[in-house]
Parts: sequence; structure tokens; C-alpha cells
Amino acid sequence: MSDFDSFIFTHIPKCGGSSFRQLLNDVALKSGYSKSEIYIPTMNGRKARRNYDQLNSIQRYVWSKRRYAILGMHCGYGIHRLMPNSRSPYYFTILRHPVQRFLSHYYHFMFRQGNRGLMGVHLDDLREDDLIKICKKVSNLQTRVLCGENIGIANSKQATRQSLSAAKNILANEYGSYGFVDRLEADILQIHFTGLDFQQYAHHMEAKNISTIEYPAFHDLAQATQQIILDHHELDLELYDFAR
Repeated sequence: MSDFDSFIFTHIPKCGGSSFRQLLNDVALKSGYSKSEIYIPTMNGRKARRNYDQLNSIQRYVWSKRRYAILGMHCGYGIHRLMPNSRSPYYFTILRHPVQRFLSHYYHFMFRQGNRGLMGVHLDDLREDDLIKICKKVSNLQTRVLCGENIGIANSKQATRQSLSAAKNILANEYGSYGFVDRLEADILQIHFTGLDFQQYAHHMEAKNISTIEYPAFHDLAQATQQIILDHHELDLELYDFAR
């Protein structure tokens, strides 16, 4: 649709976004956009740690003066207000079942990479208070990204029922479209943004950043662990059901 002046992909961690970012970059280049018009960390020579909340104050100032037509990074709804040429953006995001997103997040960042000193520590081996702290830090992340309260993700504030209400409204009325991890290729074909030919290239999407770690299924976790995870993802579970 010609009334959109920019395409913004709000990449929620562990929701299949790395694969889509590669596709978005490839489609944008093949559709005639120059590298200078595209801002996707890891692409076109840009460093990996260049998502909005990873930029320092000077880098953010410089970033806000550039005129990007295609944006794909870890950021929340509302980032377009910091872009000088983005008055009518087409937003897109990818959603994932909140419990599966959390399991993937924990086993990638904590179990595998050792964040919080938890390398090799399974969820059921955590002390209850440690599990609760982790859940509070990364729970309801999809609501946080979509509610319009957080431009960055890493230090986003806790979501509330009001955040959930805002996220539902924004997803329904402000996003051009959205997809789900388990049917992403079909959902990509529903993107209608003049200048990006997803219809021709969607089936060329390659899997990126796929974890090779085998972690327990949710139903195999201890009941107490399951309940803590569910309790801390109540808002995202409701948002996911709403979107689905």
C-alpha cells in the first residue's frame, strides 16, 4: 500500500526474528532499497549489538538523524516517533506461544550462554526465588514490546493489565500485519507493503539462530516450575490467544 512510508519489524527475542531479518534485508535489496536506507543489525556491515537499547546517547542521536525506510531490530512499538521520515509506518512482528518463547529464551541465554551465571543449569534445578527473578525479568515480553511503553527491550518495565489492553489495541489497529512462528511463511505472504516483494521471495527464507540445545518439554518440568512460569506469563498468554 502506497500510504506507508517505512517498514518496521519489531523483533521480539526468540520468536523467529533472525530468519525474518535476513529475509527482510534480502527482499529490500532486491526491491531496490540501498544499504543506507536499511537498518538491520548484523546486515550490510552493521554490528550485531546495535539494537536501540544497545546504542549510547551519541549513537542514538546519530541514528535519529538518519532516514531509514526499512528497520528491523529489537525494539518496541513507537520507535517510528524517533525516525525523521516515518510518519506512516507499516509495523510487523512475529509472535510465539509465551511458554515456548520463555523456554527458548532461558535455554539460549542462560543455560547455553551463561547469563546470570546459569550455564548448564536446568530450570528444575533453580531455586524458586531465582526462577521467579528470571521470570520477572523476561516474562510478558511480547506485551512489553507491543504496548507502546518501551522503545528498548532489555530494560523494559513490567507489563500491567493496562499494558495488555494497549498491546491488544496497537496490534489490532497499528500493525500492518503480524505472524506466528509456527506458520510464518504463510503469514509473510499477508504483508502488503508497496516496494517489498515478499510474494516472490518468502519461500526463500532460511532458518537463522536456531538453537541446537535439547531442553525439556514444558509438561516434563516439575509442577511447581510449570506454575511459576504460567503465573508470570498471564498477560502474554492472553495477548497470544487474542492475536490467534
